[in-house]
Parts: sequence; C-alpha cells; structure tokens
Amino acid sequence: MGTNHRKPKIFTGRDKPERERKHRVLASSWTEKALLLNQIFKFVLEDNTHFITLDLPPYASDFSEQLVSTAHSPSNIKPLHQRLYWATKMLSGYQLSDQSVVELRTEFIPNDACWEQVVKFAIADADSKTLSRREISNFLDGFGINLSVLPEDAYRLAEKILGDTVLKPVACLQGQSIPVLYYPNGRNEIVFEIKFDLGMGQSFDGCKIDIIEIEIELKNFDQKISLAHIEELFDASENIIRTSFPEALDRTAVSKPTPLFRHMRAWQSRDIDSFEAAYEALSETRWTEPAPF
Repeated sequence: MGTNHRKPKIFTGRDKPERERKHRVLASSWTEKALLLNQIFKFVLEDNTHFITLDLPPYASDFSEQLVSTAHSPSNIKPLHQRLYWATKMLSGYQLSDQSVVELRTEFIPNDACWEQVVKFAIADADSKTLSRREISNFLDGFGINLSVLPEDAYRLAEKILGDTVLKPVACLQGQSIPVLYYPNGRNEIVFEIKFDLGMGQSFDGCKIDIIEIEIELKNFDQKISLAHIEELFDASENIIRTSFPEALDRTAVSKPTPLFRHMRAWQSRDIDSFEAAYEALSETRWTEPAPF
C-alpha cells in the first residue's frame, strides 16, 4: 500500500474497541463555549451521586481531611497537543454521510520523543447514539504513516478502503483535554471517562473550526454486564448534565475533524481539478510546526 516515502519503525502498540458518546458544547462564540465547558467540568467534579471518581482515595485512617483532599486529585489535565489527520487525494474513508470508515492520525509525544499513530475503523451503524470504533495505536520512531504495523486483518481492511495511493496530512487539530475517570452511579465494575476537549482545527487550505466537546467513553467493564445496560448508564450521564445545563449540549456521532473533511469534500465536488492540484502541492511537512491559528 502506498503511504509516504518513510515508514517509521514501531515501538509498541494496542488494539481495542472504542465506545463513546460525543457532545458539542453550544454557545454563540468560542469564549462562551469555553466558559460553559469549564462550568460543566466543575459540576462533574462536585457531583457525588453519579460521577463517582474512579481513583480510590489514599489510605487515610486518622489523617487530616485537608491533607487527604490535596493528596488525591480526580482529574488529569493533559498537555497541549497537535494531531495531524491523513488522507488520500480522493479522501478515501471519509464518506459523504459524515461517517468516517477509517480515520488516520499522528501526534508527537514530547515526553517519549516519539510519534503515536492512531487508526480507527467504524464498527457501528450511523444511527447509533454511541460512536463505536476499533482503535489501533502504535508508537513510532519518527514522523510519517506506517500502516504495515497494523494487525493483518486491519491492514487488509485499510488496503481495501485506501487503495494503493499516497497519504498526506490534510488537517491539524490543536487542543487540550481534561479526562476524569468515574464509576457511573458508583458501579465500580464499570469505568467511564468523561473528557473535556478544548481546541481548534484547520484544514490544509485554511478552513478553521472550533473544537469544544465533551466525550463520555467506556474504558472498562465486567464482561457479565450487557451492552444494553451500559447504554442506559451512558443515557444517565448525559441526562444529569442536560438537566443541569439545558440546551448546552448537542449529541453528535461524528469525529472531531469531520467538519474539515466535509469542507474538503465540498471543495472536491465543486472543483476537483483545483483540489487535486492543491493536494499534490501539499508538503508532508506542512504541519510539523505549529499551525498559525
């Protein structure tokens, strides 16, 4: 399969199913959306009925309550990140229905001085409230795409979708995430993560979007628990936030870069010659420095 000219070597990786609910934050401006996101974040941290923090408190017998409260934090603010989304000249895998069949992204991980490649395949129908995908991530020793490190079945599927053609990074998303792990309704046999995403995105021709979202993702669960019951707990998490913040969230079943790919598909349909010429002129290194948002 044609990718870029360099195939970085693999360090390690993981292959897992992903089930999540995604919600756009609604407001009239980026600043108002960011403020509302922060209000919902504080609400979740202060809730002690449904959003029960995953982390067990430290051993605290006969310890000061003040000391215990500062020794234990339920959230982890991640560093700013820049993620590059790759596609073929035909935008293969990004469908007119807005459901991406395959999604390719890379991100430089400064602490480990390596690149993370993430490939996601859709495994649920478009009408589902829950976005369900297979996520395969690998840590590579350099910039680029290396699909040959995928498991054999995933590689063959990617080959079928993408064909034998070049991949280039056509969109960049910059942002920050604050994930909070919790037991929904205190059910310690089920682990959810609610993640607060704040960022911006840009396609290679300069189209820009806001990325201010809340994601609720299933992280772990006892296999005896039915997916129907997990869906009920997804509903419960959503309803609690919606009740406290009416008309603040809009559920979506598409991934973050979808509006940018929608823009590029429209350009491609309107004037395929100019789109293909711009794609051909696009350098792979276009996004290796922070984009001018």
